[in-house]
Order: sequence, then C-alpha cells, then structure tokens
Amino acid sequence: MASTADPNVTSGLSKEEQLRQHENDILAELDVAPGAKPMVPAHVLARLQQNDNSNRAQRDINNKLAEAEERRKKLEEERVQKAHDNVMHAKQVLEKNRHEAGLSRDGSMERLRGKQENAERARQEQERQRLAKLEEHSAKVAAFQKDDR
Repeated sequence: MASTADPNVTSGLSKEEQLRQHENDILAELDVAPGAKPMVPAHVLARLQQNDNSNRAQRDINNKLAEAEERRKKLEEERVQKAHDNVMHAKQVLEKNRHEAGLSRDGSMERLRGKQENAERARQEQERQRLAKLEEHSAKVAAFQKDDR
C-alpha cells in the first residue's frame, strides 16, 4: 500500500482509487467535534419555521375558538340566570298581588256586608215608619167613620 503521508506517490493505484484514498486521508485529518450539529440549509430552515408558524397560527386559532366557546357558555349561563331571576320576580309579584287582592277582597266583602246591613236597617226603619203611618191613618179613618155614624 502507498504511504498516506506523501500524496504524490503513485504506486500502481488507479486514478479513482487514488482520489478515494486522498478523500479518506483528508477526512481522517479533519477533527470533527463530537456531537456537532450539521448546518441546516436556509431553504429547509425557512420551511420548518413556516410549519412552526402554521402550527402556532393553528394553536392561536384553537385558543381563540376555545375562548369564544367559553364566552358563549358564560353568556348563555347569564341569560338562563336572568330568565330565572325574572321568573322568580314574577312569581313574587303575583303572590304579592294575590295576597293584596285577597286582603282587598276581604275588605271589599266587609264594606259590602256593612252596606247591606245598613240597607237592611234602613229598609226595616222605613217599613216600621210606613206601618206606623198606616196605623195612624187607620186610626184616623176609624175615628172619622165613628164620627160619621
């Protein structure tokens, strides 16, 4: 085999083999740091960043959709609570009106009974006065007839 120290020596190797040998010698001389990362070409890096941006955009869209759904749910809960409060208020007002109507109805019934009792007393008084007038008239008629005879 040929010595790797002297590249000018051609000891029966074909040109192709000599080229390979030379490449191997150069690679052996290169001191590659362990774990060194190869450089990513710019066009590949741009594509990766674009995918990352699209993933970020998709995440942003998903986050916004989730926030919108939460707002919708919150609004729906507020609407339900407001409707519930309105129903409860309506029930309270209805109960209050019924109670007041019952009291006013009771008061109205008392006033009506009082008026009926007053009307009954007035009617009885009128009847008594009429009977008294009739008796007086009958007495006068009887006295007049007695005088005529």
